Amino acid sequence: MKQTGETRSDSRVTLDNVVVHPGPNGSVHVVASVERTWTQTSPDDPESRSGPSTRGVVQPIESTISIHVFDRCGNVTEIQAPLPRYQDGTDGYDPCSGFVDPDGTQHEVCQDLGGAAGSGGPTGTKAWNALKKCANGGCRSELFGWDYSTKGIVFEAGAVLIWAYNGFASSPLKASEWSAYTNVKPTGSFGKSKVDKFVLNNLRLEIKTSVTISSLVLAPGISWPPSASVSESGQTGSLSANAEAGVRGIRIAPVKFSTTCDDLFCGKANRLKHQATGTLSLYEQCKSNPSKPKDCKIVSHNISIQTKYWWAETVWPLNYDETDGGDT
Repeated sequence: MKQTGETRSDSRVTLDNVVVHPGPNGSVHVVASVERTWTQTSPDDPESRSGPSTRGVVQPIESTISIHVFDRCGNVTEIQAPLPRYQDGTDGYDPCSGFVDPDGTQHEVCQDLGGAAGSGGPTGTKAWNALKKCANGGCRSELFGWDYSTKGIVFEAGAVLIWAYNGFASSPLKASEWSAYTNVKPTGSFGKSKVDKFVLNNLRLEIKTSVTISSLVLAPGISWPPSASVSESGQTGSLSANAEAGVRGIRIAPVKFSTTCDDLFCGKANRLKHQATGTLSLYEQCKSNPSKPKDCKIVSHNISIQTKYWWAETVWPLNYDETDGGDT
């Protein structure tokens, strides 16, 4: 532009179709359609023209975008950030592309996500979503579920699985991280009254996560970590943990595992199922001044994340992003 003498003015960014949905650990994802317009003037054409970018050429000054973050209390925070990259129709843009990681990886959000989500994102007081995203020869499965049905209580649970696998039976599937978490957070003024304090001091949490590896032929052996419980078939491993009364968060420390192929006829890992279940036991419907458990009724809340099978291969052509979701 500088060489041709062209200039741009009145640059504007318009946000449309803004969708907000919760992410793990209290994070919030905001997805929107972004349109940039400007007035461009050329020495050979003094008349101004305006329109959206069609050639992927950016302004000589750093462009920024306003990011609006919504929290659960209805507050809005505006963040001015530089645009992470510039694209146009010739760059192979996927209209289903949703949010972008700092490494530039795009993640699909427009696929139907069942009861928890869809084109409008996850909704409801009890639901879950799951995302498998792949980059640089590896894949990450991230599960997140929530239960906000108890007034004053935010109950969340999730799990993470990171692995690499080239699809050959003679090569192991290597999981570099397998972990899970659950937590409870009081909101608003909950926790100030005697009843609320009794409820918080006596709640109990439990978290469980499992991985099942599927094969179309004879399944490969799996070297599960010592802390895992293994099914009779040997194809499903699970991790679990529970906490003492009043503990508001559990995190299962990350462990590793891999497949083995010592048999001449063993098959390869075709798919894997990643699941998690969080359980919260609360004393509810308490008397006005509870002092012991029998003064209340115990109620169990469950976040059960039962995903479909993900493709095990983390290389082309099966290393595409996948999503799933539903009601808890």
